[in-house]
Amino acid sequence: MAGAYATGGSPRVRLSGKLNKLEFSSTSGLTGGYWTIDLALVSSNGKQMRVAEHYEFNSGFEAASACRNVAEAFSRAVQNLVSKAVRNPAFSMLLT
Repeated sequence: MAGAYATGGSPRVRLSGKLNKLEFSSTSGLTGGYWTIDLALVSSNGKQMRVAEHYEFNSGFEAASACRNVAEAFSRAVQNLVSKAVRNPAFSMLLT
């Protein structure tokens, strides 16, 4: 979508990732919740970086709404993690 994908040819570098931590809670402070994601990115050029996100949200008091809110908050936590990664100055080093 961003025009960064090119068809054909071999990629200059390959990125891979490893989740070091993926954790959530729907009962933090009784009605709060959080997602914690810790990701290590490794480039085929030998460079690597680590990025983490701790995303807090209101989960709710009732079990059904708390579970729904945990699931809905996951995509926002991942979006924040990806944003942190690509805005980090070390990310461009993974691509060279």
